[in-house]
Amino acid sequence: YLEGSALAQRLGTDYYRAAVYTAGNILMNPAALIRGVAKGLSDQVTIYEQTPITRIEYGAKTRLHTPKGILTATQVVHTVSAFAEAFGLAKQRLAPVFTYASLTDPLPADLMAEQFAHVRAWGLTSAHPAGSTVRFTPDHRIMVRNSFDFAPKLSHSPAQRQRAQQQHLRSLYARFPALAKRQIGFAHTWGGLLCMTRNHQPVFQKLNEQAYVVCGCNGVGVASGTYLGHYMAESMHGIDSDELAFIQAHSQPSWVPPEPIRSLGATWTLNREVRRAKGEV
Repeated sequence: YLEGSALAQRLGTDYYRAAVYTAGNILMNPAALIRGVAKGLSDQVTIYEQTPITRIEYGAKTRLHTPKGILTATQVVHTVSAFAEAFGLAKQRLAPVFTYASLTDPLPADLMAEQFAHVRAWGLTSAHPAGSTVRFTPDHRIMVRNSFDFAPKLSHSPAQRQRAQQQHLRSLYARFPALAKRQIGFAHTWGGLLCMTRNHQPVFQKLNEQAYVVCGCNGVGVASGTYLGHYMAESMHGIDSDELAFIQAHSQPSWVPPEPIRSLGATWTLNREVRRAKGEV
């Protein structure tokens, strides 16, 4: 537990009053993880990139149609996040939400010496789900992640991304006024799609002997996607366990109303949570 001057010295900002430090953890880039997994498995699996599935015919041999040909498989696991509904899966159970992040260039050496002289890389996760995630990276960049848009079309616009960047700047300058004085902004801003459920329980389902689905990781896909995938593989091979039974009992996502109620309700809920987060944004 850290607070006051000890916390400010660790972070390079006195914006935060208190924090809980969890030792033994690492900060991981999810994109780097995916690239690493793909490279590590490259001699054991075939990876088809830029190959959308346009149609599926289930059967003893399931046929997956793509623009470049047809793949056949005896078993198919759908891990397509919020796109599951496009495959006719998890209907009225999912709420697709975009969130956004911005990253600065490496901070100038004189600013590092002035404000971050003895600060090591760190990551902050807000106590409120709608608050900001902030990172100070090993190469002396600052990343801010906040802002949400309900995304029934599974996409976002440049205007939404620009609006999020402006909020990121407000969050950055509130925490680091020295950056505002130097007019240091963000070099990169991007958005990512979260697959949320109303009660925060995932979809973990056997459709038939040939097809399975895992989605609805509620913003923590690296962690929950890993263990859900592990136990789905065990389930497919008939391996039972207390952990699998627990997952199956707690994978009952709540019903989501149809449009336009879904969009109205989701947007209202997101805005309410951002207001509740207050200074944590």
